[in-house]
Amino acid sequence: MAHRVASSSSSSSARRVASHRGGGGGGGGVARVVVSRCVRGVGYPNRGASRAVCGGAARAGGDAARAGGGACAARAVGVDRGRVEGRRAGTGRWVAGRRGRDVGVSSAGGDDVATLDSRKELGALVAFCTPLLASNVISPLLTMTDTAFVGRCAGEASATALAALGVSTPLTDYSVTLFAFITAGLTSIVSRGVASGENADVMNGKVYGAFFMAFLGSLAVATLLLTRTDYLLGLLNVSGDVKTIAAQYTQVRGLGMPAAFLTSAGYATLVARKDTLRPLLCVCLAAVVNFVGDWFMVSVMKTGAVGAAWATTASLYTGLFAILVLLKRQGLLEFPPKQNFNAGAGAVAWMRAAIPTKEQLAPVMAFFGPITFLVAALLTIYTTQILAANALGVTVSAAHRIAANLFSFTILCGDPLIQAGQAFLPEHIFKPKKANARKMASILFQFGLFTASISTTAFAFCCYFGAAVFTTDAAVVAQLHTVVLPMCATVVVNILSKSLYGVMVACRALNFLAGLTGVGLLGFAGSMAYLNAHVFGLAKYTYIWWITFGYYGIAVLVLYCRIKGIGFKGLLGDNDKIYE
Repeated sequence: MAHRVASSSSSSSARRVASHRGGGGGGGGVARVVVSRCVRGVGYPNRGASRAVCGGAARAGGDAARAGGGACAARAVGVDRGRVEGRRAGTGRWVAGRRGRDVGVSSAGGDDVATLDSRKELGALVAFCTPLLASNVISPLLTMTDTAFVGRCAGEASATALAALGVSTPLTDYSVTLFAFITAGLTSIVSRGVASGENADVMNGKVYGAFFMAFLGSLAVATLLLTRTDYLLGLLNVSGDVKTIAAQYTQVRGLGMPAAFLTSAGYATLVARKDTLRPLLCVCLAAVVNFVGDWFMVSVMKTGAVGAAWATTASLYTGLFAILVLLKRQGLLEFPPKQNFNAGAGAVAWMRAAIPTKEQLAPVMAFFGPITFLVAALLTIYTTQILAANALGVTVSAAHRIAANLFSFTILCGDPLIQAGQAFLPEHIFKPKKANARKMASILFQFGLFTASISTTAFAFCCYFGAAVFTTDAAVVAQLHTVVLPMCATVVVNILSKSLYGVMVACRALNFLAGLTGVGLLGFAGSMAYLNAHVFGLAKYTYIWWITFGYYGIAVLVLYCRIKGIGFKGLLGDNDKIYE
């Protein structure tokens, strides 16, 4: 159809040009008018037809101009007008060609040239990441609130209760972390579906598959925490009164696992649509409920750690209810998917429809292996740090407790960058030309560099001037100061790596991520083995952090080269089908 339109338009334009004023001046005038309309994209609803019309009309205008003796003038005026109109249209490319043959518009508004406004995109990133960062900071406060109320209001048993919280919290919190593949998968599924214009029912089915897996995972974790509590605590060498309190706390928190898993899934669904403000309000509501619940259960009712667990569980279900209301109001909670209802009605048909199909489960399960392996590798590294610090004595162990908490809190600033990459890149990577995608990846890296510089400055300030808040032991403070430099360097590369992880996940380069993580983990293990064999004394603790810096630093270098195509096949090359 486009070729027929082009042919008829070309001949029609030629006839009008030849008859207008009987000379070449009209040819230049018509050529200029047609070029202007073509560059602006006015009057031609079909992009391919528009490009063909423009080329044909421009050639006709050029021929008519040469017939009238005004070929040079027509070409010059046509080219200049094309350049001016090209700039006005924001194509980012001069629209001109020899003898008018190449005069036209750039495809898709300049796909081959980056047209993103860096300042505008940075503003959008700040608006996206700020609420997300606030949510990430508030979430750990639920556990910290429990600790604060139990420590101050449990009376003589406060030390025992705090010890119980110390061993129970990893069981409850790390269980959710190990299922991070669900939230990562949901963010990618939704953002890519929106960017590619995927059918709403099909995308809703994939989202339902992810929610279904989150629900099953939560039931499995809850069952484990409720029925195998003593066994799990025994693995941690917990005994006596601490074990009794820890068992009660763990079991009550286990009841909240469905809320924790499903809230994370709903949160990821909204974030993928670049909505981070309303999820923040839901998190704030949950935090308020948790604070009030801790005050009532621990301070007023004197129920200790168990009361704190009930308050946290209530806050989790409050947050889940708020998230589900948001999803329902936006039409994002149509479960079970209507395409799952094949025939029949009633409870039996509903139960059959509630079982997702293989096609609905497959998208999120593609993230299971790589993301779970990555999370497990990080947990292994941080656990190794703890064991190595404990082996160096009480002073180093105490210093590491402070350093690790500050480090974990600081690198939360980089977490929004992972979701930002998944939310902002898909709209650009589905185009044949990836100039805007490459620029967006560069903007994310630059924003990560800025975030890392601010975060590491704040981290160093807290270590040097805020250590007294955590301890009055001068030896512990001095030991902390010895690792500030390697830890600051580790903060920088950790946050930078997250800006690159987001790009990799958005491009679905999951196997490459898993492979790099495996190689990095082997390198970390080998470095630690060499350290244990050749370095002794307190200096070993400093080297532990330099090894951790090396792990993240090498990851940043390799990922940057992979994305840019330095020594690897680039991820964002034109016409690359990796995203399909």
